[in-house]
This record gives sequence, structure tokens and C-alpha cells, in this order.
Amino acid sequence: MYRDPGSANRLKYRSQRQSLAGIVADIFDGEHYQRLQSDYVTIDDETLDHQYFSHPNDVALSLCTDGFEPFKTRKQACWPLILINYDLPPSIQTRLKNILCVGVIPGPKQPKELDAFLEPLIEELETLACGVPAFDSTTGSPFKLHAYLLACFGDMPANWNRAKGWEDKLCPPLTHSALIRVPGLDFPRLFPHDFMHMMFENVVTNLLDIWTRSGDWADFGTDLDPYLLQPEAFREIGKSCAASGNTIPSAFGCRVPDLKEKRGESSAESTLLFATLLGPALLCDCFRYTRYYQHFVQLVSLINKCIGFEFTREEIQEILPLFPDVRACTLPLHALLHVADNIKAMGPVWCYWAFPMELFCGPLARCCMNRRFPYLSFNRRLLQVAQLSQIKHIYGLAEELNLDEQGENILKGTSYDGYPNLVFVGPGRRTVLEPKLQRQVIKYISRQTNVPHHAERTALVTRPLQIWGKMQRLDTSIGGDRIGGDVVRGALVSPRHNQNSRDTSHVWELVGLYKRHNQRLIRKLR
Repeated sequence: MYRDPGSANRLKYRSQRQSLAGIVADIFDGEHYQRLQSDYVTIDDETLDHQYFSHPNDVALSLCTDGFEPFKTRKQACWPLILINYDLPPSIQTRLKNILCVGVIPGPKQPKELDAFLEPLIEELETLACGVPAFDSTTGSPFKLHAYLLACFGDMPANWNRAKGWEDKLCPPLTHSALIRVPGLDFPRLFPHDFMHMMFENVVTNLLDIWTRSGDWADFGTDLDPYLLQPEAFREIGKSCAASGNTIPSAFGCRVPDLKEKRGESSAESTLLFATLLGPALLCDCFRYTRYYQHFVQLVSLINKCIGFEFTREEIQEILPLFPDVRACTLPLHALLHVADNIKAMGPVWCYWAFPMELFCGPLARCCMNRRFPYLSFNRRLLQVAQLSQIKHIYGLAEELNLDEQGENILKGTSYDGYPNLVFVGPGRRTVLEPKLQRQVIKYISRQTNVPHHAERTALVTRPLQIWGKMQRLDTSIGGDRIGGDVVRGALVSPRHNQNSRDTSHVWELVGLYKRHNQRLIRKLR
């Protein structure tokens, strides 16, 4: 990565970042990173002559793994292993091209011996802690590259399966995971609770099951319990969730499916969107007693506090009392009591939640071309992506070999001084507005300029105006780059009622299919 000047400059984030006193805004503000900076690297009880992150080019990494069902069924699953590079700015850390996949543990069952699959990675991390030769293209000089693992998160497979089926006296001796050999890895502090699994795949989903007596809570309580949602109300809530995707911009997140009919299509991201944005409005006045709705709103407020981008030391201390102290609870609820400790030690929860894994698994599912040997398809695809990434960095071909979707490209069209953030694109035509649209335009202009309606009507009644086919709104990315935003199609704003039109693409496709097989049928069709 340091051989490419552009990539090398982006990797300067950690070394050039300035921490603010009393503010926790990144993993580098956590107590663990601050403590590591004063410790010497130790491998196999041998202390080396350099400290952690003593060089500006040292790399901070985190390991994430989670179960992934390629065929949307729980019968088969595999376990990708990905690394997040914290030396990149937070705005681009979790982009697909910056996520480092070090392997996929094949299925169809979860691994019983996770250490066996992690052994190659552990050996490489030990080598990187000692240092490997590298070249910095920004300074034109060689240096010794070090990389250290700061955190492990995700849904780690349970090690108790290793002892399943053993008699008490025949159980093998309890030993530590092989990850304990990784330099700088502090057990158990470096395994923070994943807020995504904890909240959006457990707490919120369990609440929905309890309110509707479904899933694992189908036999809990009775149909007369006051906290239950009426089936008709929940059905309407599900329909409203599905319909909201047509009007909510994609920047807010993915679509929320119908929670009544298509609950299985929901993901952690859609649950986050429902809980924090849609739920407070849709659930209002749906419960028999308002205290249940108020309880949910308090939970939403707590979620918003926990997923903040930055915290002061005082705000971290205020989080813990917000969680109720109960005598008995499920493991995800108990893990919520440690959120404040995780933020203090490892930074905000967005530094170590598993949403990047969901982002990574989406394209991975689409590259499965062989349903008989899906894991071979995954391995081949990931190997090709890694090889292409190396070619980009070595030969400086990042732009030429860019495989990312270009949906945010700025359209080439006409700009007006009065609308600097808009680009207008053809096809276009000059025509006099229809009476109904004229009245709407006149009303808007009159309200904005305080010009009387009759004066506006006189100016527009016979004046031809330019009508564009598309309009794109230009945005600015977090990095300051100019990018293309939402595209509005003019046909939806000003349709041509005086001319009938038809989409004949299906006719041409039909002709093309018949032409390849039977020329006689083509003549009959004509």
C-alpha cells in the first residue's frame, strides 16, 4: 500500500491525527491504544527494541468474523475473516476496496477449531510485529513496516462446542486461544462487545417477537397481555415500513422490509433504521398502555447515545446508569452493561461493530457462481480481488482498474448560476407550459418574489420554457470531493400528456429470441 503515493498519503491518518483532551472520537483515544504506545513489543516472552506504534508508518488493524449464509438458509454457512485498517480515515475505512479479506472458513457447519484457521494469520501478525521491509513512495526511502492487532470483534464461534459430548472426567484440558500469541492483544479487553449483534440482532428483534408473540417468544405469556401489538396494527406497520423505502434516500440506509410478511429479509442495518427513525412514529398510539411506548422511546434514546461519533469523559460515565440493573437477564442484555467500559477502552462503538462484515458479505453472495462448490467460488473471487488490488498499488493503476460502481458520477449537462448545485441533462425541449403546471409555477414564484399573480401570468402565458429530462443534485463527500447525488427525472415532473408513448423493449427482445431459432416465425410475427 505504501508503494502507491495516493494510498500512502491516505495511510497517514493515524500519525497526523490530533487528539482532543477529554474527547473520545476514535479507537486511538481509547485507553488501550494509549497504554500500548508506552509498551515494548513482546513476542514469545522476548522483548524487542521498539515500542508499539513508535513509527508513523505503523499500521493498526482489527479482526472481524461472522457467520454468513450464501443461500439465505441457516443450513449452510461460511465464516469470512476480514481486517479493518484503522490507519485510513474513518470515512473510507470500511469501503469494500479497503477491507482486507484474509480468508473464508468453509462450511457448511461452523468451525469447531477456529484456531486452526487463524494460525496462518497469527504467524503473519507475529512477523509484522517484528517488522518487514517496505518502501514509502511519498518519501522515496525504505523503512521497516510494523502492524499490530488492536481489536477482535464479530460473532466469534463458541469454543464450548469443542467439549460437547465429553464426560466430565474425560474433558480435554482448558487452554487459551492461539490468539493470545498475537503481540499487544489483551484478553479480554480487546474483545469488545459488538453493538450491532447485541442491540440490532438481539434486543430489538426480541422486542418485536415479544410484542407479536412470534419466533422464540411464541409461547411466552398469553394473548391478553397488555404489551402485545394487535395483529392488524402490526400488519399496517409492516406495510408502512415497506412503502417507506420509496421515499427515504439511500444515504439513511437500506430498505426496511415488511416486518409482518417478510421478517426474514430484515438485516441489522434495516433494524437500526426501524428502531431509530421509523419505529418511534409508527408505534405511537399502538400499545394499550403508553408506558410500553415510552419504554421503547427511552431505548431509542439510549441507542442514539451509544452510537454517537464522539463522547466526552462525562458522557461516557452517564451511559452506564441509563441501563437498568436487573438480577437475571439474557447475555445480550448483560453485555449492554459493558458498553461504557468498551467505549472508554476502545473508543466509540462504530470502531468495532460488525456492519463492515454485512457490507462485505453482500457482494460475496453475488459472486457465488457454482452452487455445488460455493466455497471454491468464494476463494477464487477473493484471490482475484486481492491480486487486482496488488496490481493497482504496485503499478499505480487505481483509476484505470477501478471496479467500483460509478453511480455517483456527475452527469455532464447544463448548469445555471442561480443553481450552482444542480446539473440539467437532456433530452430537453422548449414549450409553453400546460395551464395546470403554469398555475403551480406562478403560485411558487409569486410566493418567493412577492410579485402579483396577474403579472406572472402575463409573462408566462405564451412564453416557451426549457424543460430538461433529468436534474442531478451535486453533493460533497466527507473527504471534500465533488460527487453526484440524487437524480430527478423530468418525465415525473412534467409528463407529455399530448403524446402517447410505449416501451417497446420487450417486443425487440422477443424478436431477438425468435430470430436465433426460427426465421419463419419472424416473418409470421411481422
